[in-house]
Amino acid sequence: MTLEDQYITLMEAAGRVSDEWCREKFIQEADNVLMHINVQVLKNRQDFNSMAA
Repeated sequence: MTLEDQYITLMEAAGRVSDEWCREKFIQEADNVLMHINVQVLKNRQDFNSMAA
């Protein structure tokens, strides 16, 4: 499962639960996955820029 798939799955789960505490935990975990996605994007950009230089 890709990071993007994990994010989507967690956000969909957050939308389905009725318990506020559980919803917040799903959203927190989705935010954590989003941070990993952003780190990967930045690393890819740096790799690309170093190859282009």
